[in-house]
Amino acid sequence: DVLLGNEPALSPEVKFYQRLLARDPVEAAELAEEYLEDGSLDKLYDTVILPALVHAEQDRMRGSLHRSTVEDIAEDTIGVIDELEEEYLLTDEAAGDAAAVSLKPTSVLCIGARNGLDEAAAAMLAHLLTQRGAGARAVSRAEISGRHLASLEREGIAQICLSYVNAEATQHAQRTLRRLRQYFGTGVRVILGTWAAEPSPEAPRDLLQATGADLVVTSLRQAVRQIEEGTGERPEAAPGSQTTAA
Repeated sequence: DVLLGNEPALSPEVKFYQRLLARDPVEAAELAEEYLEDGSLDKLYDTVILPALVHAEQDRMRGSLHRSTVEDIAEDTIGVIDELEEEYLLTDEAAGDAAAVSLKPTSVLCIGARNGLDEAAAAMLAHLLTQRGAGARAVSRAEISGRHLASLEREGIAQICLSYVNAEATQHAQRTLRRLRQYFGTGVRVILGTWAAEPSPEAPRDLLQATGADLVVTSLRQAVRQIEEGTGERPEAAPGSQTTAA
């Protein structure tokens, strides 16, 4: 089928992951640009780059990738995202100019929770939100660790999205969410992003109870939609009720 067929031998996300493994961010960026000739930025992030990060996390968990290699992959991915940010800052629907958007007060924090892969996913979400005119900022894991959390901005923050490429990091998410609640208070809406190569239309309900998040999403597009719909105030819920992203 590969030799005689006309279908590509590798899927776009695998090709992108291979370029990251080869430490070739230039070609990885070129693959992203080629995809954007016919596809949208949010689809590129959700169906190509994010699945590549999931591949890296799975390989890390299997022990086939060293921690330093994982961080290199994350660094190169963020480099690609930075290039895309410069070129795709605003959509046609977004109001205002680039300067106005970049100066908009931050109301959404996109936090990379545990490693560089999480930070790369958070950077993609922040880019999508900024592109649509939201005041969003990507936050590294170092900024929420230990005493550094006390230096993190609180004024005007209405929503937080905690980013995990490893969907099974429940205990870590529980501890991190507890610390964020203590620091930001209960008035800030906290969304848990457990990114998957094949997002589920309905997030696992047990994650809400286990972590204490207001909402669980499994794709960047879900996160963008829910954040845009959010008012910045946590909705009143009946005792024991649960919320998942539609």
